[in-house]
Amino acid sequence: MTVLASFEVNKRFGGLLRRARERQGISQLQLSRRSALGRTTIANIELGAQSATLHQVVLLAASLGVDPRSLVPDMSEVIKSDPDNDRMMQHRDKILRGR
Repeated sequence: MTVLASFEVNKRFGGLLRRARERQGISQLQLSRRSALGRTTIANIELGAQSATLHQVVLLAASLGVDPRSLVPDMSEVIKSDPDNDRMMQHRDKILRGR
């Protein structure tokens, strides 16, 4: 996955997190207190400027009372359109064929 596609994952995850937080009617500071993550960390994740670890995703989902899967964006169209994805899959196929 390219850096651009990785950034898109972060951006979309952050948007889903922000919407889930706003549906709860809580601030970033309140989510920070519930999750024990820093408010700046939450702000950066929501902006897509910082990747969330799996542990953070689970903490945030639990703090919001949502299923962690609801925070994971559908990236299928981005992955399909990623030019590096085809190259990586071809390389993988060659390795699997023993070439």
